[in-house]
Amino acid sequence: MNLSEFQQMMKAVFDARKIPGWQSDVDLMALYLVARYGPGKGNIVEIGTWEGKSTCVLAKGAKDGRREKVYTIDHHKGSPEHHEAGVMPIEGSTLPRFRNNMKAFGFESHVIPIVSTSEEAARKWKGPIRFLFIDGDHSYPSVKKDFLMWSKFVIKGGIIGMDDVTKEGPKRVLEEFVFPSDDYKNPINIGKIIFFKKRNELIK
Repeated sequence: MNLSEFQQMMKAVFDARKIPGWQSDVDLMALYLVARYGPGKGNIVEIGTWEGKSTCVLAKGAKDGRREKVYTIDHHKGSPEHHEAGVMPIEGSTLPRFRNNMKAFGFESHVIPIVSTSEEAARKWKGPIRFLFIDGDHSYPSVKKDFLMWSKFVIKGGIIGMDDVTKEGPKRVLEEFVFPSDDYKNPINIGKIIFFKKRNELIK
């Protein structure tokens, strides 16, 4: 990475700081780098979008690298965690704020929002994914469903990132389906995200 590329990454992080969310600067830098430099060809898919904090760096990384578009999967009604914490917007949907944020930072043409549940979107999805970022509902059943339904679209050598890995849902999915499996390799923990590479061809 040269100085100009480093400055582009930091601009993405500084811009993302203006959007509500829970990712640290370290998380955001890691997402930018995978979006820009990650291996293979295919789309970037983000499950769980909220108001677009992580989407901002994914889109900036992909755009700076002249890479593929970012698809976001979110019904924008909030997860049980959001409702319990009382952080949902007054209008009852995060979609208007998400769209405004993408417009404000110039990513409307590089981000394709799919307003749907993860399960509904997976049933209709076609095409390869080179980077899958799972950050939706963190309950075990939801993380398991997200992982099993979407990982089959990730290309050989593609990368999967799972956020909030200290929480019970992501932690159990990693322990049950990733760490013991020969289908995945090279797990690395950066911030609160674990990234790992898919070893095999698309799972039928």
